[in-house]
Amino acid sequence: MRKVNQKSLRYSVLELSQDVVHTFEGYLGNSSDVSKVLLTNIRLVNDSGLVERKTLIGHLNFPKKIITHFLNTPTEGHNGKVRFKGRVATYNHYGTTRGTIRLATDVANPIVWIQ
Repeated sequence: MRKVNQKSLRYSVLELSQDVVHTFEGYLGNSSDVSKVLLTNIRLVNDSGLVERKTLIGHLNFPKKIITHFLNTPTEGHNGKVRFKGRVATYNHYGTTRGTIRLATDVANPIVWIQ
């Protein structure tokens, strides 16, 4: 069994409530998987609209068809900043519960470009 670093970024997201929709900010990156969209440097946006300094998750992969449904600009080669709404979720990794973020597709404008 692999040794798990409890200070990993994926554990810090578990400190957030799983019952509410949070706003996050990240950068669109290029994924090696053409069916996915990569978001990097995921940070929480607080209630005042300010971005927290602490990175919660280093990267997330979302299905490309979901992201392009909400963004009206092609995602290829665009390293722009986005804000998105999501819910904290968990998954099992080598027998340990870790945190992730699921896009909240049931709210208005779940992901938008930041100019």
